Amino acid sequence: MIVAFAGMLGSYKTCSLTYFALMAHLSGQKVYSNYRLYGIPYYPVHSIEQVASMKDGFAAMDEFWLWADSRVATSKRNRAVARIISASRHVGVDFGFTVQLMHMADRRLRQLTDLTVLPKTLSGDSVKLEFYQGTSRVKLPVYYDPRMIYALYDTTEVVEEPLPGETEPIRVRFPIRENKAWIAFLGNNGIWGKNARRICDGIDAEIRKAEE
Repeated sequence: MIVAFAGMLGSYKTCSLTYFALMAHLSGQKVYSNYRLYGIPYYPVHSIEQVASMKDGFAAMDEFWLWADSRVATSKRNRAVARIISASRHVGVDFGFTVQLMHMADRRLRQLTDLTVLPKTLSGDSVKLEFYQGTSRVKLPVYYDPRMIYALYDTTEVVEEPLPGETEPIRVRFPIRENKAWIAFLGNNGIWGKNARRICDGIDAEIRKAEE
């Protein structure tokens, strides 16, 4: 399945994609990602070749227009899109990507996208996800609290263009206390030092317990 998370800057696209990555991990799936995750074990993907090596899992691809922008050189775009479509259709990879405007993505990818997810903020502690096929709303909406999800990715990270010819991805897991953006968020809310580390370690422990 190919799922697009669409919306303008600050519309919880990456947060919602990370929420899906967490749910995929807790359901027993492998997680692949082109941006750094914290607390979730995953396989970093930074090249088209690494996309080709993905099997059986969920791929979280932020700022995907860098990989399959309709304005990118044809040969490079064709390789990226072909590998992704093949992975999603033949080796059991569910593929989620963020994009500001759907027309920015390659035409084939737009045509083969199964679902478009539109995040909507209800309040500081609630995000509503609406699901569409074309212009028709499908499925019931999903609600989640974004505050813990902030701990799982760096909200300041800038995703880079794909690198050439990297090797097969290796599974990694980064502790949440290494997420500088999350630590800064806690600090802005008056939580520092040992208290901040306690919160980080507590979220890590919750995820590990849910894995059991």
